[in-house]
Amino acid sequence: MPFKKEIRPITACLLVTAYIVLVLNMGFFKRLLDIYANTNSIGNAMLLTVPMALIAALNILLLPFSARPVLKPLFITIIITAALFNYGMFAYGTIFDDDMFANIAQTDVGESRSYFSAHFIYFILATGILPSLVVAMLRLRRDNFKTAAKSYALSFVVSVLVLTGIGSVYYQDYVSVGRNNRILRKSLNPSYPYKQAYNYIYNKYFYEQSPYQQIALDAHIAPGPDVRKKLVIMALGETQRSMSYSLNGYSRETNAYLKQYPVASFQNVLSFGTATAISVPYIFSLSTHKYKDARAELNRDNVIDALQRANVHIEWLDNDGGCKGVCKNVPHTDLRKKYAENKALCPHEDSCFDSVFLTELKEKLPNLPKQDTLLTLHLMGSHGPSYWQRYPAEFRKFTPDCPQNDIQNCSREALVNTYDNSILFADYVMAEIIKLAQEQAPDFDIAFVFLSDHGESLGEDGLYLHGLPKSIAPHEQRAVPLIAWFSNNFLQTEDMTNACLQRDADIRHINDANIAQSLLGLFHVNTKAYQAQNDYFYPCRNGFMMASTQ
Repeated sequence: MPFKKEIRPITACLLVTAYIVLVLNMGFFKRLLDIYANTNSIGNAMLLTVPMALIAALNILLLPFSARPVLKPLFITIIITAALFNYGMFAYGTIFDDDMFANIAQTDVGESRSYFSAHFIYFILATGILPSLVVAMLRLRRDNFKTAAKSYALSFVVSVLVLTGIGSVYYQDYVSVGRNNRILRKSLNPSYPYKQAYNYIYNKYFYEQSPYQQIALDAHIAPGPDVRKKLVIMALGETQRSMSYSLNGYSRETNAYLKQYPVASFQNVLSFGTATAISVPYIFSLSTHKYKDARAELNRDNVIDALQRANVHIEWLDNDGGCKGVCKNVPHTDLRKKYAENKALCPHEDSCFDSVFLTELKEKLPNLPKQDTLLTLHLMGSHGPSYWQRYPAEFRKFTPDCPQNDIQNCSREALVNTYDNSILFADYVMAEIIKLAQEQAPDFDIAFVFLSDHGESLGEDGLYLHGLPKSIAPHEQRAVPLIAWFSNNFLQTEDMTNACLQRDADIRHINDANIAQSLLGLFHVNTKAYQAQNDYFYPCRNGFMMASTQ
């Protein structure tokens, strides 16, 4: 039922503007107060001017769109979308840049469902739906053109004067704080998310793509003596961070199973991006230039294509949200669909434990073709926020854990326990894959390589999950594990030693992890696209250890 009292559209605009700034910018003010508490760059008086400056600036932006015919539908849309952004920014510290929108666009229903919780629903109802209903019930006054024009002009002038007055006193302070804390600008809601959403939509649907680029057309494996074929299992991890691996010095025993094998664990590895849609295409890229847009990889060959051209048998097995275009030209299987009815493996809707790979490989490994083979396994790993759904009950070693999606409401201890349980279970699965490969594919020289696409924040500095822009992402979101294991036959054929591999893993520093050149090297693919200096295992092949690494 509409309110009895009528209000002018400019009054409605100012009220909605104040609501957006004061309520739907909780993430922004949370970061601002952190800066205020931990530095001397913001004084008390300046802090009080920030809400006034933001209200004045947003009022100027919204005034042209506050005419009666469009005011209600437009402002309701802004409130609801801003409420959604606000939840991500406040609860998890998410930054909605164009890469994040690319990641959102490629998130399937199962992944999306994992972010819903009672806390999320209450939050959106209270901050988005109910205020929208209030706007819908407003009665807007019909003024004549002259009166309306005067009102709009007055609101505009007052807003400009407020900004001018604040700027005349604090302009240099605002510039300094903004320059030294770029994340503040990226936290403004909804202006920054809207701007980045526009960038994503434009680049996705309106930017003219260049012609498809084929790479490594000369790729081939030189014929040689009748030697054993190679099986490389490339496990692509999800959301696992290096500092949670006991193989890398973590105090908890999270690698109780892999440690039984002579694995080389690389200590200093950073991912290219902090979201799957960005990192995965880069991991397999053969591009020689430092591109900024991972979406361009959809329009050119990657190492999977080059290996297939060299007559390597390739299959992509997926238990996550798809291959992000990497497997576009090779056979791929969605294990979540294949085993959906198996409730022991897939107890949660649209989600399976990574032990589903063990079932699949028991069937597949004995029946591989007698040729060099690459199996890429896209693990669910430690995908959040539903960490508790990534491991079965028997792997609930660290307790108490956090069996809920609104992880920001769990204690720090419970959250870390839950995440560590998911790491432990992934460790078990990887060790079992190595064991299975040795038992079921004895005629192959076997290599197992694991690399995570990005890391994860677990409440450090008030941040959760991942996806912050690379320029400001914390170490937790980029430091990832890289694990390599080789069978004795593989080591012998390549004249490699585990000692050499571990020495290289200890000293090598990898920024923007990319496994493409290493895969070419493992299969001895001859191509001009191969770059030995970017092959992480090259220093130890043929008994050679480089004096220094990149």
